[in-house]
Order: sequence, then structure tokens, then C-alpha cells
Amino acid sequence: MHNIRQATIDDAEVIDFIWRQRLDEDQPPNEESLQRFRKMLAEQDDVFKCWVLEEEGKVVGWVSFSPMRNSPALRTTMAEISGYLSREIRGQSLGTRLHDYAFAQLANTPVEWVLGFVGKSNHALHGLRKRWAFVKLGELPPVDKKPDRDVVEIWALPLGKIVEKESET
Repeated sequence: MHNIRQATIDDAEVIDFIWRQRLDEDQPPNEESLQRFRKMLAEQDDVFKCWVLEEEGKVVGWVSFSPMRNSPALRTTMAEISGYLSREIRGQSLGTRLHDYAFAQLANTPVEWVLGFVGKSNHALHGLRKRWAFVKLGELPPVDKKPDRDVVEIWALPLGKIVEKESET
């Protein structure tokens, strides 16, 4: 049986573990990433939250929304989405269920846009982005600091109908 609930600080280690499974090879434990997840969980508020997917009481996936803007006036207009599944449940449509739940929660907030950054080689996630009507905005190519990095695609999801503005003449 699957359960979705808001994550707590006690979930930080398993969230970090699942995040470290994102690449082909597991990444070693890293105190910096664990502290980042603890901070994210401690700073959850009415808008920016993290949800976990449990399978028989074990956390097997998570999705979060984080602020994209620093300005207090604009902070709640945009959110960055992050989501990861443990290897053993990938391909079972559970990520879709988790994201559907999270988007439904976000619909009740002032957030207008969700932004996602996806490696160009992550073909599985591209299908999901299209499912939720994300729009591809562009790409960030690798730079000489990390020339072997994958191209990063930038995707945006409007939460509501896009309003056409009249041009100023």
C-alpha cells in the first residue's frame, strides 16, 4: 500500500539517500547534501513543502517545491520542483501519483509558475514534463568548469491559464 504525506526532518536521511541514487552509480554519503535536506525540511511553510511516498511504511520517493525568488514581494510567485524515486520503484507510475498529489497541493498556494531543471539525457522525465504540460524554455550548455556535464533543459509549468497582455504602443 502506498501513502503520501508531508515530509518531516526525520525523513532527511532517506531523502538524501534517494537523491544520491539519481545517477547511474550511487554517490557516497555527503554531509553537505544531508544538511541541505535538513534545512529544506525545517524551512517548510504554507507554500514550499516536501512530500514523501511510502510503500509499506518505507519512504521510496519524494518531491519538493522550493522558492525561486528572493524578493519578499515575489517569493511565492515561482517554485522549483525537485523529485526523485528510489531505484526499486521506478517505472511503476508511482512518481506520477506523487507528482499529481504535490501539484494538487500547490494549486492552493499563490505560486504562479513551477520551474524544473532536467538533464537532456533524462528521457524518462521528459515524458512526465509533457504529461503535466510543462513548456520547454531553453537549455543551459556545459561550461569549461564542468565540460562533461549534461545539457540542462529549463521547463516551466504555468499554474492557471496564461493571460495574453496587450502590447504597449
